[in-house]
Amino acid sequence: MAKTPRKLKRARSRHAKSCEGKQPHKSRKEAEDTASKLRSERGRRNLVAYNCQQCGKWHLGNKQR
Repeated sequence: MAKTPRKLKRARSRHAKSCEGKQPHKSRKEAEDTASKLRSERGRRNLVAYNCQQCGKWHLGNKQR
């Protein structure tokens, strides 16, 4: 069996750390719908959907000012 290249191992490690504890959403619409719901229910005004460069899925985060 072939060994996993170091670059791939590092990329997987970064992915695990950056996405840890975040709920992945399959689409922008799904993430934005969830953000809208949380904004209205919990008053989270700065909550926005963004496309994660590590995993390619959508996450929610606080808008940078």
